Amino acid sequence: MTAAQEGKPVSFQQSNLVDRLNSATEYDALSQSAASAAPSRGTVLSGEARTAITSENLDKLISQLNLSTDRLQGAMHRIGFLESQIESMESQLAFMPDFRAKAARCIVLEKENQELKAVIEHRNKQLVKREQLLDERNQQIAILEKIIGAYKKHLNMVEKDLNKLEGSAWMRFCAWFSGSKLPNQK
Repeated sequence: MTAAQEGKPVSFQQSNLVDRLNSATEYDALSQSAASAAPSRGTVLSGEARTAITSENLDKLISQLNLSTDRLQGAMHRIGFLESQIESMESQLAFMPDFRAKAARCIVLEKENQELKAVIEHRNKQLVKREQLLDERNQQIAILEKIIGAYKKHLNMVEKDLNKLEGSAWMRFCAWFSGSKLPNQK
């Protein structure tokens, strides 16, 4: 008697297991009764019955064999496809060290490029500063040239005044009276 028949609480797994065991014992009992009801081995079948049974069994085997062959062919095609995929992947992997080396070289070149850009930027800033200094110097030179031009004009005016004074009668009198020579006289 089972726990469910006795009125005790049973879990789902236990009841399922019990049901399976009961059905298995019933199946064994049916198979034993069918075996006892089956004709004995000593009974001989007719030739036509044997041929029909053999033909039926062969047809089943052939259909199973055809199905297995179709499955095998499909599997072989998949295997071939996968092998070609593996070969292509292996050939691509053969180039991987070259790609890694090129990638590493690109990284190095990119760093050098960045460094050179920084140097160029620094040099450009220096050039801008020097150009500004040159502009300032050119402005100073222009101012100095104006000043020099103004001094030259002033000097010319002074020389003209001096020439006027040297040519005057009073200057000659002062020079004669003091006994000195005029600057233009030797």
